[in-house]
Amino acid sequence: MLRKTACLALLSVTFTHAAADDWPQFLGPNRDAVSTEGRVATEWPADGPKVAWSKPVGPGFGGAAIRDGQAFFLDRNDDEGDALRVFDLKTGKELWRYDYKAEGKLSYHGSRSTPTVTDTHIYTVGGFGDVHCIDRKTQKPVWKLNLTKRYTFDNLKWGHAQSPLVYGDTVILSPTHHDTPLLVALNNKSGAVVWESEKPNMKQEAGKDAYASDYYSSPTLRTVAGREGILHITNHQVTFVDPKTGKTIWKYTGYSIKFAIPAPTVLPSTDGGKSNRIFVTGGYDDGSVMIRVSQSGDGYRVDELWRPMTEGKPDGSQLHPAVYYKGHLYVNINENSKFRRSARLRGGLACINPDTGKILWRTGDEPFLSRGNVIRVGDHLLVQDGELGNLHLVAPSPKGFKELAKAKVLDALQKKAWAPMAFADGYLIMRDQTTVKCLDLRTPKSVSR
Repeated sequence: MLRKTACLALLSVTFTHAAADDWPQFLGPNRDAVSTEGRVATEWPADGPKVAWSKPVGPGFGGAAIRDGQAFFLDRNDDEGDALRVFDLKTGKELWRYDYKAEGKLSYHGSRSTPTVTDTHIYTVGGFGDVHCIDRKTQKPVWKLNLTKRYTFDNLKWGHAQSPLVYGDTVILSPTHHDTPLLVALNNKSGAVVWESEKPNMKQEAGKDAYASDYYSSPTLRTVAGREGILHITNHQVTFVDPKTGKTIWKYTGYSIKFAIPAPTVLPSTDGGKSNRIFVTGGYDDGSVMIRVSQSGDGYRVDELWRPMTEGKPDGSQLHPAVYYKGHLYVNINENSKFRRSARLRGGLACINPDTGKILWRTGDEPFLSRGNVIRVGDHLLVQDGELGNLHLVAPSPKGFKELAKAKVLDALQKKAWAPMAFADGYLIMRDQTTVKCLDLRTPKSVSR
């Protein structure tokens, strides 16, 4: 049965990105875990790629941003505060840092989010809701605020895990509560409120213990059915918002999840921009869904197409989004139930036919990959094993799992190497609970430049 909804269309606008070979924010230049300009060496030494540098860090799950030859990383100082740390990308020299107090304990200690870096400023969100705009030249905050103090707050089990989105002269954030706006836009130079969107849907399905306030997703900028907007997922709703006004363009309430984390993946339009398919995924045995958003009169229509299932059970990714490449989806299936020994064969990296929802292949327990990140660099996938700390270089193909190289990079002593990776200029940044490492993955040709 198809589920449908519609709403009015609003005007689209233009967004300017950083240089294509930078990784200036969460999930890369376009927040889709893809570097289209990058290349990696496809043959690695027996002991793995060269480690350009390695630094000790506090525990956590926040990833790095890369811009202008510098790596930006939000670290945590025990339970006392947060620290923005800035490194030289090639040497690892710590160029400067900015520390601030944020006392308290988080379930699963440490940092949560990735900084967003523009030509002139850095925007960060700490686990306790501390938002900072820091001047790159002076290395001091221009403005700061606390989301939990400005807006109603409760029941955020693991702290704020969102990464800020810069759009034009605004920075987009989520107060993350059912009784506050879904999203807010702040002037990126002053922190003043520009707009606030409507509140998120509060529906709670019978038998589920999901809460409308308890989600950990980050907003993304996307073009869907010919309109540019901000795509955001909460526990009971996928919403598309006008980036200039905050007004809802369309929303889909046919999918619920205990804790929303991964950003939906928007597939390229096949009908000249009249419609787009969107793959929505999550963990906690709530699985995934493919929807189609289409122009419909003066508004939009949302249809559910399929949900991937294996042996009658849903398949989903708890932390990281699916990556689209040449007509297929690649996603690390790692819901909680898959970690039981008897179920691990249903997990691992998988290739999905987006037309039918059929899983063409999966790695199962060899390798299982736990909650590791998957990114695409050019024509290759880089896959991090969240349990073992290995890095896999994979040639994406619907015909089967094609591993080109593998290396042990992180110790992953707590089996929690779950942070998103970052890639720029041939360098890859990975981390676990004690260490951040930068690998030199440049091809021989790029090294000689």
